Amino acid sequence: MGLNNVNKLAESYEWLDQKAKDEYGPEYFEKAHGIARKTTALCWDPRHAVSALIKATTAVDPRTQYIVGSDAVFRNMPLMKLHTPTVQEMISKTFLKGLVPARARQQQEQDRQQQQQQQQQEQKQRQKNELKSQ
Repeated sequence: MGLNNVNKLAESYEWLDQKAKDEYGPEYFEKAHGIARKTTALCWDPRHAVSALIKATTAVDPRTQYIVGSDAVFRNMPLMKLHTPTVQEMISKTFLKGLVPARARQQQEQDRQQQQQQQQQEQKQRQKNELKSQ
């Protein structure tokens, strides 16, 4: 029964338009799918968690947080009192570590390339200055 809902997550990804698929990339989906499988293995009734994942990935305007199950609500009550960006940062640094959408990963790669080019230019300039001073 739980595996069926994990399969629904895969189906919902296939139903997404190409723009959304390109934005998140296949790596993001694979990691999210892995999280769903692990959640399914650890939960008593994974239908609620998978349903929340499906809603989150297919919603036109998704919420910033999805808290599923009464035990999660009770356990996360102190977190719910904090500002949403703070909670998101805490979650991203623990549970979602390394889970980066494709567009953000591309931006990180571009930033890194620009930094490398800038460092190379600075190094060339330093070498020219050293040759002039000799």
